[in-house]
Formats: sequence, structure tokens, C-alpha cells
Amino acid sequence: MAGCRIAAADSIRRQFPRAKRLGTRTRREIELRLARRGIGPGVAFESRLVWVFGSPRSGSTWGSIPGVVPINEPLIGQHLGALLCDYRGVRIEALDVSNFTFERQRRHVADQFFSQQFEDVWSPLLGKFIKARLLASVAAKAPATPLSEATIIVKEPNGSQAADLILGGLPHSSVLFLIRDGRDVVDSELAATAEGGWASREFSGVEAIEGEARMDFVVRSASKWLWRTEVVQEQMARHPGPKFSLKYEDLLTDTLGHVRDLRSWLKLNAPDETLQKIVADCAFEALPAAERGPDKFFRSARPGAWRENLSDREQAAVERVIGAKLKELGYEA
Repeated sequence: MAGCRIAAADSIRRQFPRAKRLGTRTRREIELRLARRGIGPGVAFESRLVWVFGSPRSGSTWGSIPGVVPINEPLIGQHLGALLCDYRGVRIEALDVSNFTFERQRRHVADQFFSQQFEDVWSPLLGKFIKARLLASVAAKAPATPLSEATIIVKEPNGSQAADLILGGLPHSSVLFLIRDGRDVVDSELAATAEGGWASREFSGVEAIEGEARMDFVVRSASKWLWRTEVVQEQMARHPGPKFSLKYEDLLTDTLGHVRDLRSWLKLNAPDETLQKIVADCAFEALPAAERGPDKFFRSARPGAWRENLSDREQAAVERVIGAKLKELGYEA
């Protein structure tokens, strides 16, 4: 069976030189055939993967720079790291960064699929699986930039709780740690689940958070922000590949300057004129009026709105959960 797979891979790969002569469409078809046969790309493709980790509602909705192929919210980390605090009956005070996902609670158990005992078995295969799946997405998008030159930015803030599992299998990939004031993240998530909020339109079964339920929600939201931040901080210290940190608030203050910094870090060739147009087109004010507002996904792009939208009691509760981490990251009270 293994011999058949190798022969199939060789047969497809031998077509690449001819594919180049036939054009981009044929190359995309071959890339898709490789991915669908489970023949994943290697280190060269992996080294062009850039993972955007951090926390939801952190301004990761971008990626129109020439040479960049964005992959939006594949939710790999959601599948790998189901959050215990999202389940009713789970006491939030009993959780911390060591046990806030099912996988973290059970990784010491040998029969757990992602058991630490067998990490040397599953981690490389997980990396290969992720690469093959992302290759299929990139090929299907048919970007103007050849695959061999494209930078693939995977926006995975909602999966940051499993950043260690993802990066463990992809040591040559890069990490962009996008940081935002956790109080604004809580406020934004609360607005999304309010009556008429965008989450209720996007996802079936979402109930409006009102009354006393707000307090429970803000505490759980703040806790998730804290744990995801801690997981990504640990990976920023341990991951051998390229790493870059950026604050959402700094990006808003000097968007063009920080996009230039990202261009340099990503080794992109986009001229300043292109970056200026991208910044102008992606500005909050440039969005159609129907796509922005209190009940929309694009809400306000205004740091500090938590002071107006969270009650004094809610603000105090959030401070108890994440106050120390906010101070560590340089945020003022």
C-alpha cells in the first residue's frame, strides 16, 4: 500500500515541469490532486505558513497585500482544543491554563489520542495533515501569485488555545501574535451575543446574553482571553520559527507604519503605494455603512469602549481575572 502511494506521488510530481508549460490552471489542478491524495507539501510550503494567533476580535480581518493568500478562521484549534468553560456545569474557578481544554485535562492519559506519551507519533502526522488541507484551500483560491512564492496567512485567533499542538507539528512555520486589550475583547464578544447581535445571525442556536447572565459571560470571556494569551506567549518563547508581535491598538494608531513592518518581516515586495491603498480601503470608515455598527461584525474599531459598555461591577470582575496580565502587557487600568 505504501509503495502504491509513493508511486502515485511520483507520478503526479513528474507532471510539474510539464504543468508549468501548460499554465497556472494546470498547476492548481495538480496541487489539488496532491492534497486530495494526502500527499502533503514539505518544508518549503510550511516555511511560508504564517499563523495569526491571539484572541478573537483582535483585528485579524486583513490579508489583501499582494503575494499573500489569506485563510480565514479554519478553526483547527477549536477542533483540537475544545474549551471546557463553554460547557454548562463547569466551574470556571477550577480551571487555569493547564486544564482549560479537554485535551489539556487528558494529555497525561495514554489512550488519549493526543497523549504526551505518543507525541512523537502524532505530532509530525498532524503537521502533514494540516499542510495537505491548507494546500487544497490555497490551490482552490487560485491566487495570482505562484504557490512557490505565496505567503499563506492563516487567521486562527479562535483556535489559539491549541497553538502548541499546531506549531508542534509545523516547526518551520511563522507566528504573528496579535494582542488586544482583553477588556475590549470581552466587550466585543458580549456585543456579538446581545439581542440582535451578529453572532445570532451567523450561528444557529446562539441565545442573547442579558441580565445576570452577562456577569457569567464576561468572566468566562475574560478567562478565555487570559488562557489563550498565556498559551501563545509560551509558544512565542518556544517556537523555533520566525515570530512577530503586534498590538491591535498600535496597528490602529499607525496602520501604515506597522503594515510596512509586517511587509519587511514577511519579506513581501509590495510597494508603498500599494500599502497605502490597502490601508485606505481597509479603514473602518471606508466600510459600507450597512456593514458596520453596534450589531455588526465590524463594530467600532475604538479602543477603550469597554469603559462605556461594561458596568462597574462587570469591569471589576474582568479586572480580577485579567488585571495582572493586562499590566504585564503594558495596558493601563
